[in-house]
Amino acid sequence: MKGSAKKAAYKKTLVGWMPNDWTVERLKACANVIFSNVDKHIVAGEKEVYLCNYTDVYKNTYIFGGINFSKGTVKEAEFLKFRLKKGDVVITKDSEDRTDIAVPAFVIENIPDLVCGYHLAVIRPKSSILDGLFLYYALSSYNVNHYFQRRANGITRFGLDTETVRSSLIPLPSFKEQKNIATLLATWDKAIVTTSGLIAQKETRKKWLTQQLFSGKTRLKGHRDKWIYKPIKSFAKEVSIKNINNQELTVLSCTKYDGLVPSLEYFGRRIFANDLSSYKIVPQNHFAYATNHIEEGSIGYQSNLKEGLVSPMYTVFKTQIVNDNYLFRLLKSYAYIHEYQKRMEGSINRRGGLRWDEFSKIKIPIPSFEEQTAINNILQSADIEIQILRAEEQKFKEQKKGLMQVLLSGKVRVNKLTN
Repeated sequence: MKGSAKKAAYKKTLVGWMPNDWTVERLKACANVIFSNVDKHIVAGEKEVYLCNYTDVYKNTYIFGGINFSKGTVKEAEFLKFRLKKGDVVITKDSEDRTDIAVPAFVIENIPDLVCGYHLAVIRPKSSILDGLFLYYALSSYNVNHYFQRRANGITRFGLDTETVRSSLIPLPSFKEQKNIATLLATWDKAIVTTSGLIAQKETRKKWLTQQLFSGKTRLKGHRDKWIYKPIKSFAKEVSIKNINNQELTVLSCTKYDGLVPSLEYFGRRIFANDLSSYKIVPQNHFAYATNHIEEGSIGYQSNLKEGLVSPMYTVFKTQIVNDNYLFRLLKSYAYIHEYQKRMEGSINRRGGLRWDEFSKIKIPIPSFEEQTAINNILQSADIEIQILRAEEQKFKEQKKGLMQVLLSGKVRVNKLTN
């Protein structure tokens, strides 16, 4: 769109360029804004209700009956004022993080006795002027959401006041076009929600598989040899190589879920020392764990680099005989994280963490090497399925983001996409 063509079809407004047949309205002109003050206290004699709380809004696109709402009580006047209805939009109005301000969720159905809780605001569109689902997407858009973030007051905790929300500007197509835009974007949301559900199912199945396979309750076809249990020290040894030459190697940090990752990439900033001479070298195909934090599952396997570095507070070790991938999955499993926790709780010197002497006493089930490999391959296949679904979910999210940018600004009219 260039020159006169842009000027003919579009106009410049307080919220940017938009089609000539769109208007810009303050939210108070097309919706009622209600700030809730309903807390979680249960008071005898008050009406029993379900509470839609901060996390219910923050974690969900839609507010629906399947959410496990907490219980509460309210006065009758509060119930009438703060009861949620189908078509409402609920936003977060307070947060410790500015980027979590004005996160919206759409009430997709009427839910008996559901009331809006504290730290939230209800925005109820006026019938035939503003469509609730369109409003949800408008509030999710970068321009509108960034406006709320900038206007939030506070230093360590941020919050919106009623007038800031009521005075916010909303681009407004015709009601019919609002409905069409919302319907189209909802198609992508449905794909995202469906894929997210599949991911949750696959993760639950993998967790079950992990428990069954590592406990020996489920044995693989062709593998019936008796398992033996050996302490880690019987097939592994501690390795402590100091970086005395202060080599500029990649510094690694250990995470609960992904194991060893490049520290700079993970944290987005340097959190390690300038002098790396006291750091430990982790050669390829070695394990490392955060001695003071292993009870969180902070153990990793270094398979990508010829050499990396970890904090002097880490423990590094090398194995023999076992399949390292099998062992890594086993050491990251819930059963062994629980084992670390028990051993650290029983330690006389809690500040010392779980050092090699104690860690190496932990007994590990040792099937045949072939069965170890087979178990790892099954769990690896489960991981790949989940990774494919996550990539698909991310693709849908990126597509939705791109559609929102062009549809909510009027750069692309919805009829051109549906014809």
